[in-house]
Amino acid sequence: MGILFAIVSHFPYAFKWLFVKEKLVMSNSIKYSQKQRNIQKFSQLQIQQLNILQMSSEELAAFVETELEINPFLEVSEQFVSSNYDFDLVLNYVLPTKSLQKELMEQLSLLKIDFDISVFEYLVYSLNSNGYLELMREEIADLDVAEFEKALNCLQKLEPAGVGARSLCECLNIQIDRFDKNDTTILAQDIVTNSLDLLANKKWNDLSNKHQVDLETLKEATGLIKSLNPKPASEYSLASGYIDPDIIIKYHEDDFVVELKDKKYYHLILATEIIQDSKHDEYIRVLSNRAKELMKSITKRCSTLFDITQLVIQIQEDYFLNGGVLKPMSLMMIADKLALSESTISRCINDKYFEYNGVLKCFKDLFSRQVTEDMSTDFIKNSIKQLIKKEDKKKPLSDREIQTMLSNEGIEISRSVIAKYRLQMSILSTYQRKEQ
Repeated sequence: MGILFAIVSHFPYAFKWLFVKEKLVMSNSIKYSQKQRNIQKFSQLQIQQLNILQMSSEELAAFVETELEINPFLEVSEQFVSSNYDFDLVLNYVLPTKSLQKELMEQLSLLKIDFDISVFEYLVYSLNSNGYLELMREEIADLDVAEFEKALNCLQKLEPAGVGARSLCECLNIQIDRFDKNDTTILAQDIVTNSLDLLANKKWNDLSNKHQVDLETLKEATGLIKSLNPKPASEYSLASGYIDPDIIIKYHEDDFVVELKDKKYYHLILATEIIQDSKHDEYIRVLSNRAKELMKSITKRCSTLFDITQLVIQIQEDYFLNGGVLKPMSLMMIADKLALSESTISRCINDKYFEYNGVLKCFKDLFSRQVTEDMSTDFIKNSIKQLIKKEDKKKPLSDREIQTMLSNEGIEISRSVIAKYRLQMSILSTYQRKEQ
């Protein structure tokens, strides 16, 4: 089974790498090894590539529009014609508003837990619109202390970072804890814990004296604090919007065909009619390089997304062809095969969508948590569903009986996890399934 990549000829630069990939890699390698001075430039380019890699289609479009306004060296090719979408098709691309509660419950389903899930649900539905936990003392008193602490600890480790905090101080500290521990993070936590009032009022000298650090060191710590999100759930309050897939996957004549969805930012070119002015040579050079690096970064984004899509289709071929069960597939698995880091894969699939047979799917939906070496959560859920489908309706299987039957098939899983998966699939309990 092959995978073909459709190349749209009027895209001026973004697709050439597919034909000359090895040559480009070789030439880049030679270029950067010959001149030591290019090392720093390469590093800056890589940083921009990572930023563009993780942008959603809408974010990248907005970013490019801004660049087009401020950079005279950047233009859109005259060959680009804005697409007129069929209205019925656009309706399929409505991005549903996903509640914070649902998102957190889905994250929990991927974890092994040792506490009462109902306590976790209680905490989740006690979060306010900013993601803070709002519980009265008497409400907490009604909960088992040990279960409450376990559930809260789990909640505060989920995304978005800072969710489940009970104060601004705790929210910021949760986020700082996710950074590597060093002098800057330690100082940042000290300021958050003891001097938020001074920080809010920009009392830099008072902060410097109180924490016995110089202003430069203080600037690094406060810069870190300013980068944090004091309202971690704010993104979930946004209204629904329309989304455009980055990738279109088709199955044609026994082959998968992968195409990039045509977008304005794939048609960027360098302006040729720029008046040269020796007085502003440096300014012109900076803008020209900025335009070139943006185009390189978008091309890199395309190539990485293509590579990931190709590999995902190979692994999940049965899912695409037959609607079968997803095979175990993790970020690490894709990263190892493509010789990239897990963070790069994560950035690339973040908020990215593909269209297949007229249906819009999120790339993240294809990643199924690996429970064992050769079994995924999706596989186990399907096994449970099939056993229940075949059961005697007058004497339905209990979770313990399902556990035994799965064990006989080599699937070792606890009864509580079976109950959790059953609830996630909206399958009733043994008593509720019994025919009267």
